[in-house]
Amino acid sequence: MNLLTMTEESPEKQLRLRVCVLSELLHTERDYVQTLEFLSQYAATRIDKNITEETVKVLFCNIEEILALHRDFLSMVEGLMLPEPNAMHEVGRCFLHFRSVFQIYDEYCGNHEKAQRFCWNSIRSGATACCWGAGRTRRFLWRVTWWRPIQRICKYPLLLRELLKRTPKKHSDFPPVQESLQVMKAVCSNINEAKRQMEKMEILEEWQSHIEGWEGSNITDTCLKNSKTALEAPRFLFRGRINTEVMEVENVDDGTADYHSSGNIVNNGWKIHNTAKNKWFVCMAKSPEEKQEWLEAVMKERSAARVFGWAWSRTPG
Repeated sequence: MNLLTMTEESPEKQLRLRVCVLSELLHTERDYVQTLEFLSQYAATRIDKNITEETVKVLFCNIEEILALHRDFLSMVEGLMLPEPNAMHEVGRCFLHFRSVFQIYDEYCGNHEKAQRFCWNSIRSGATACCWGAGRTRRFLWRVTWWRPIQRICKYPLLLRELLKRTPKKHSDFPPVQESLQVMKAVCSNINEAKRQMEKMEILEEWQSHIEGWEGSNITDTCLKNSKTALEAPRFLFRGRINTEVMEVENVDDGTADYHSSGNIVNNGWKIHNTAKNKWFVCMAKSPEEKQEWLEAVMKERSAARVFGWAWSRTPG
Protein backbone atom coordinates (compact mmCIF):
# COMPACT_ATOMS: atom_id res chain seq x y z
CA MET A 1 0.00 0.00 0.00
CA ASN A 2 1.55 3.32 -1.03
CA LEU A 3 1.45 6.53 0.97
CA LEU A 4 -1.12 8.17 -1.32
CA THR A 5 -3.60 5.37 -0.72
CA MET A 6 -3.08 5.62 3.02
CA THR A 7 -3.55 9.38 3.27
CA GLU A 8 -6.16 10.10 0.60
CA GLU A 9 -9.54 8.52 0.03
CA SER A 10 -10.25 7.19 -3.44
CA PRO A 11 -12.88 8.97 -5.60
CA GLU A 12 -15.07 5.89 -5.35
CA LYS A 13 -15.02 5.99 -1.56
CA GLN A 14 -15.72 9.72 -1.60
CA LEU A 15 -18.83 9.15 -3.68
CA ARG A 16 -19.98 6.31 -1.42
CA LEU A 17 -19.62 8.60 1.57
CA ARG A 18 -21.53 11.28 -0.32
CA VAL A 19 -24.43 8.87 -0.71
CA CYS A 20 -24.31 8.24 3.04
CA VAL A 21 -24.59 11.96 3.79
CA LEU A 22 -27.46 12.36 1.32
CA SER A 23 -29.25 9.41 2.91
CA GLU A 24 -28.77 10.88 6.37
CA LEU A 25 -30.20 14.20 5.21
CA LEU A 26 -33.25 12.53 3.67
CA HIS A 27 -34.02 10.16 6.53
CA THR A 28 -33.47 12.68 9.32
CA GLU A 29 -35.62 15.21 7.46
CA ARG A 30 -38.46 12.70 7.31
CA ASP A 31 -38.12 12.05 11.03
CA TYR A 32 -38.04 15.77 11.71
CA VAL A 33 -41.27 16.41 9.80
CA GLN A 34 -42.94 13.70 11.90
CA THR A 35 -41.70 15.44 15.03
CA LEU A 36 -43.10 18.77 13.85
CA GLU A 37 -46.45 17.11 13.11
CA PHE A 38 -46.47 15.72 16.66
CA LEU A 39 -45.77 19.18 18.11
CA SER A 40 -48.39 20.80 15.92
CA GLN A 41 -51.01 18.24 16.89
CA TYR A 42 -50.06 18.53 20.54
CA ALA A 43 -50.45 22.32 20.41
CA ALA A 44 -53.89 22.02 18.81
CA THR A 45 -55.20 19.57 21.42
CA ARG A 46 -53.88 21.69 24.30
CA ILE A 47 -55.77 24.75 23.04
CA ASP A 48 -59.06 22.85 23.15
CA LYS A 49 -58.54 21.33 26.58
CA ASN A 50 -56.40 22.79 29.30
CA ILE A 51 -54.46 25.92 28.38
CA THR A 52 -55.12 29.24 26.71
CA GLU A 53 -54.08 30.23 23.22
CA GLU A 54 -51.70 32.78 24.73
CA THR A 55 -49.87 30.02 26.61
CA VAL A 56 -49.71 27.88 23.48
CA LYS A 57 -48.17 30.83 21.64
CA VAL A 58 -45.47 31.04 24.30
CA LEU A 59 -44.71 27.33 24.14
CA PHE A 60 -45.14 26.49 20.47
CA CYS A 61 -44.68 29.92 18.89
CA ASN A 62 -44.82 29.60 15.06
CA ILE A 63 -44.57 25.80 14.90
CA GLU A 64 -47.24 25.67 12.16
CA GLU A 65 -45.12 27.86 9.87
CA ILE A 66 -42.07 25.70 10.52
CA LEU A 67 -44.06 22.55 9.75
CA ALA A 68 -45.32 24.03 6.46
CA LEU A 69 -41.76 24.98 5.50
CA HIS A 70 -40.34 21.52 6.12
CA ARG A 71 -43.16 19.70 4.39
CA ASP A 72 -42.29 21.67 1.26
CA PHE A 73 -38.56 21.28 1.86
CA LEU A 74 -38.86 17.51 2.32
CA SER A 75 -41.02 17.22 -0.79
CA MET A 76 -38.32 18.94 -2.85
CA VAL A 77 -35.51 16.83 -1.34
CA GLU A 78 -37.43 13.60 -1.97
CA GLY A 79 -38.18 14.66 -5.54
CA LEU A 80 -34.49 15.24 -6.26
CA MET A 81 -33.43 11.88 -4.76
CA LEU A 82 -35.78 9.56 -6.62
CA PRO A 83 -35.86 6.61 -6.54
CA GLU A 84 -33.17 6.58 -3.82
CA PRO A 85 -30.09 8.67 -3.01
CA ASN A 86 -27.11 8.30 -5.34
CA ALA A 87 -23.85 10.18 -5.72
CA MET A 88 -25.01 12.21 -8.73
CA HIS A 89 -28.03 13.72 -7.03
CA GLU A 90 -28.02 17.47 -6.38
CA VAL A 91 -29.59 18.91 -3.23
CA GLY A 92 -27.76 22.20 -2.77
CA ARG A 93 -30.51 24.01 -4.66
CA CYS A 94 -33.05 22.99 -1.98
CA PHE A 95 -31.41 25.15 0.67
CA LEU A 96 -30.98 28.03 -1.76
CA HIS A 97 -34.63 27.81 -2.78
CA PHE A 98 -35.81 28.13 0.84
CA ARG A 99 -33.03 30.44 2.05
CA SER A 100 -35.35 33.33 2.92
CA VAL A 101 -38.07 31.12 4.44
CA PHE A 102 -35.64 29.66 6.98
CA GLN A 103 -35.72 33.07 8.69
CA ILE A 104 -38.97 32.02 10.38
CA TYR A 105 -36.75 30.17 12.87
CA ASP A 106 -35.80 33.56 14.32
CA GLU A 107 -39.11 33.76 16.14
CA TYR A 108 -39.12 30.19 17.47
CA CYS A 109 -35.54 30.23 18.71
CA GLY A 110 -35.81 33.77 20.04
CA ASN A 111 -38.83 32.70 22.08
CA HIS A 112 -37.03 29.67 23.51
CA GLU A 113 -35.82 31.23 26.77
CA LYS A 114 -39.28 32.55 27.55
CA ALA A 115 -40.86 29.15 26.89
CA GLN A 116 -38.23 27.42 28.99
CA ARG A 117 -38.92 29.69 31.96
CA PHE A 118 -42.62 28.99 31.59
CA CYS A 119 -41.91 25.25 31.75
CA TRP A 120 -39.85 25.53 34.91
CA ASN A 121 -42.45 27.73 36.58
CA SER A 122 -45.13 25.19 35.68
CA ILE A 123 -43.08 22.38 37.19
CA ARG A 124 -42.47 24.34 40.41
CA SER A 125 -46.13 25.28 40.73
CA GLY A 126 -47.28 21.69 40.16
CA ALA A 127 -49.16 22.66 37.00
CA THR A 128 -47.15 20.34 34.79
CA ALA A 129 -49.94 17.83 34.24
CA CYS A 130 -52.38 20.61 33.46
CA CYS A 131 -50.15 22.06 30.77
CA TRP A 132 -48.63 18.96 29.26
CA GLY A 133 -51.29 16.37 29.82
CA ALA A 134 -51.31 13.46 32.20
CA GLY A 135 -48.71 10.75 32.06
CA ARG A 136 -44.95 10.87 32.40
CA THR A 137 -44.38 9.36 28.97
CA ARG A 138 -46.40 12.05 27.23
CA ARG A 139 -44.66 14.84 29.14
CA PHE A 140 -41.26 13.32 28.39
CA LEU A 141 -42.05 13.07 24.68
CA TRP A 142 -43.12 16.69 24.61
CA ARG A 143 -39.98 17.96 26.34
CA VAL A 144 -37.71 15.98 24.03
CA THR A 145 -39.44 17.02 20.81
CA TRP A 146 -39.79 20.64 21.91
CA TRP A 147 -36.04 21.11 21.48
CA ARG A 148 -35.92 19.56 18.03
CA PRO A 149 -36.49 22.69 15.88
CA ILE A 150 -33.50 24.40 17.50
CA GLN A 151 -31.37 21.29 17.19
CA ARG A 152 -32.38 20.75 13.57
CA ILE A 153 -31.66 24.24 12.27
CA CYS A 154 -28.21 24.09 13.89
CA LYS A 155 -27.62 20.66 12.33
CA TYR A 156 -27.87 21.84 8.71
CA PRO A 157 -24.46 23.58 8.57
CA LEU A 158 -22.86 20.39 9.92
CA LEU A 159 -24.58 18.22 7.31
CA LEU A 160 -23.69 20.63 4.52
CA ARG A 161 -20.08 20.82 5.64
CA GLU A 162 -19.82 17.04 5.52
CA LEU A 163 -21.62 16.93 2.17
CA LEU A 164 -19.26 19.53 0.73
CA LYS A 165 -16.31 17.51 2.00
CA ARG A 166 -17.61 14.43 0.15
CA THR A 167 -18.51 16.27 -3.07
CA PRO A 168 -15.85 16.46 -5.81
CA LYS A 169 -15.12 20.00 -6.96
CA LYS A 170 -16.08 19.08 -10.51
CA HIS A 171 -19.47 17.79 -9.36
CA SER A 172 -22.35 20.02 -10.52
CA ASP A 173 -23.66 20.11 -6.95
CA PHE A 174 -20.42 21.49 -5.49
CA PRO A 175 -21.12 25.24 -6.04
CA PRO A 176 -24.73 25.05 -4.72
CA VAL A 177 -23.66 23.06 -1.65
CA GLN A 178 -20.82 25.48 -1.01
CA GLU A 179 -23.21 28.43 -1.18
CA SER A 180 -25.83 26.61 0.89
CA LEU A 181 -23.31 26.07 3.67
CA GLN A 182 -22.70 29.81 3.92
CA VAL A 183 -26.43 30.52 3.73
CA MET A 184 -27.31 28.18 6.60
CA LYS A 185 -24.41 29.43 8.71
CA ALA A 186 -25.80 32.94 8.23
CA VAL A 187 -29.28 31.73 9.19
CA CYS A 188 -27.93 30.33 12.46
CA SER A 189 -26.03 33.54 13.10
CA ASN A 190 -29.19 35.60 12.55
CA ILE A 191 -31.09 33.32 14.90
CA ASN A 192 -28.58 34.01 17.65
CA GLU A 193 -29.01 37.75 17.09
CA ALA A 194 -32.80 37.40 17.14
CA LYS A 195 -32.50 35.50 20.41
CA ARG A 196 -30.49 38.35 21.93
CA GLN A 197 -33.05 40.90 20.76
CA MET A 198 -35.88 38.83 22.25
CA GLU A 199 -34.05 38.66 25.58
CA LYS A 200 -33.78 42.46 25.60
CA MET A 201 -37.52 42.75 24.96
CA GLU A 202 -38.22 40.39 27.85
CA ILE A 203 -36.11 42.58 30.14
CA LEU A 204 -38.31 45.54 29.17
CA GLU A 205 -41.45 43.49 29.86
CA GLU A 206 -40.09 42.52 33.27
CA TRP A 207 -39.27 46.16 34.04
CA GLN A 208 -42.75 47.31 33.03
CA SER A 209 -44.40 44.65 35.20
CA HIS A 210 -42.91 46.30 38.31
CA ILE A 211 -44.44 49.71 37.54
CA GLU A 212 -47.79 50.23 39.24
CA GLY A 213 -50.55 51.97 37.32
CA TRP A 214 -48.94 51.66 33.89
CA GLU A 215 -51.28 53.13 31.27
CA GLY A 216 -51.23 53.00 27.51
CA SER A 217 -49.52 50.55 25.19
CA ASN A 218 -46.97 48.02 26.40
CA ILE A 219 -43.47 49.39 26.05
CA THR A 220 -42.46 46.48 23.82
CA ASP A 221 -45.30 47.37 21.43
CA THR A 222 -43.71 50.76 20.86
CA CYS A 223 -40.24 49.36 20.16
CA LEU A 224 -39.07 49.30 16.57
CA LYS A 225 -37.76 46.07 15.09
CA ASN A 226 -34.85 46.73 12.76
CA SER A 227 -35.12 44.98 9.42
CA LYS A 228 -32.21 44.50 7.07
CA THR A 229 -33.65 47.22 4.82
CA ALA A 230 -33.87 49.65 7.71
CA LEU A 231 -30.32 48.90 8.78
CA GLU A 232 -29.09 49.62 5.27
CA ALA A 233 -30.89 52.98 5.08
CA PRO A 234 -28.66 56.11 5.15
CA ARG A 235 -27.79 57.30 8.63
CA PHE A 236 -25.63 60.28 9.58
CA LEU A 237 -23.77 60.08 12.86
CA PHE A 238 -22.03 63.12 14.37
CA ARG A 239 -19.51 62.30 17.10
CA GLY A 240 -19.25 65.11 19.56
CA ARG A 241 -21.35 68.25 19.20
CA ILE A 242 -20.99 71.40 17.12
CA ASN A 243 -23.35 74.34 17.40
CA THR A 244 -24.53 74.68 13.80
CA GLU A 245 -25.18 78.38 14.31
CA VAL A 246 -21.41 78.93 14.48
CA MET A 247 -20.52 76.30 11.89
CA GLU A 248 -19.22 76.96 8.41
CA VAL A 249 -18.97 74.28 5.72
CA GLU A 250 -16.47 74.36 2.88
CA ASN A 251 -16.13 72.02 -0.07
CA VAL A 252 -12.79 70.22 -0.54
CA ASP A 253 -11.71 69.35 -4.06
CA ASP A 254 -10.61 65.77 -4.65
CA GLY A 255 -6.86 65.30 -4.32
CA THR A 256 -6.42 68.18 -1.87
CA ALA A 257 -3.80 67.77 0.86
CA ASP A 258 -3.34 70.71 3.23
CA TYR A 259 -2.68 71.68 6.83
CA HIS A 260 -6.19 70.83 8.01
CA SER A 261 -5.92 67.27 6.69
CA SER A 262 -2.40 66.87 8.14
CA GLY A 263 -1.05 66.45 4.61
CA ASN A 264 -3.31 63.48 3.84
CA ILE A 265 -4.99 63.43 0.43
CA VAL A 266 -8.73 64.04 0.67
CA ASN A 267 -11.31 62.58 -1.72
CA ASN A 268 -15.07 63.08 -1.47
CA GLY A 269 -14.42 65.50 1.36
CA TRP A 270 -15.49 68.74 2.96
CA LYS A 271 -14.42 70.94 5.89
CA ILE A 272 -16.37 72.06 8.91
CA HIS A 273 -15.16 75.20 10.71
CA ASN A 274 -16.29 75.77 14.29
CA THR A 275 -15.94 79.55 14.34
CA ALA A 276 -16.59 79.78 18.08
CA LYS A 277 -13.51 77.71 18.89
CA ASN A 278 -11.65 78.25 15.61
CA LYS A 279 -11.36 74.52 15.05
CA TRP A 280 -11.40 72.77 11.69
CA PHE A 281 -12.67 69.28 10.94
CA VAL A 282 -12.05 67.42 7.69
CA CYS A 283 -14.69 64.86 6.70
CA MET A 284 -14.63 62.26 3.93
CA ALA A 285 -17.37 60.08 2.44
CA LYS A 286 -17.07 56.76 0.64
CA SER A 287 -18.45 58.12 -2.63
CA PRO A 288 -19.45 61.41 -4.30
CA GLU A 289 -23.11 60.45 -3.82
CA GLU A 290 -22.62 59.87 -0.10
CA LYS A 291 -20.75 63.18 0.18
CA GLN A 292 -23.70 64.97 -1.39
CA GLU A 293 -26.11 63.28 1.04
CA TRP A 294 -23.99 64.42 3.97
CA LEU A 295 -23.81 68.01 2.73
CA GLU A 296 -27.56 68.12 2.14
CA ALA A 297 -28.18 66.74 5.64
CA VAL A 298 -25.87 69.36 7.19
CA MET A 299 -27.46 72.21 5.24
CA LYS A 300 -30.94 71.01 6.17
CA GLU A 301 -30.00 70.94 9.85
CA ARG A 302 -28.48 74.43 9.66
CA SER A 303 -31.61 75.79 7.99
CA ALA A 304 -33.78 74.26 10.70
CA ALA A 305 -31.54 75.74 13.39
CA ARG A 306 -31.81 79.22 11.85
CA VAL A 307 -35.61 78.99 11.64
CA PHE A 308 -35.80 77.82 15.25
CA GLY A 309 -33.49 80.63 16.37
CA TRP A 310 -35.56 83.21 14.51
CA ALA A 311 -38.81 81.94 16.02
CA TRP A 312 -37.29 81.89 19.50
CA SER A 313 -36.06 85.48 19.18
CA ARG A 314 -39.59 86.64 18.29
CA THR A 315 -41.27 84.83 21.17
CA PRO A 316 -42.68 87.42 23.59
CA GLY A 317 -41.64 87.30 27.20
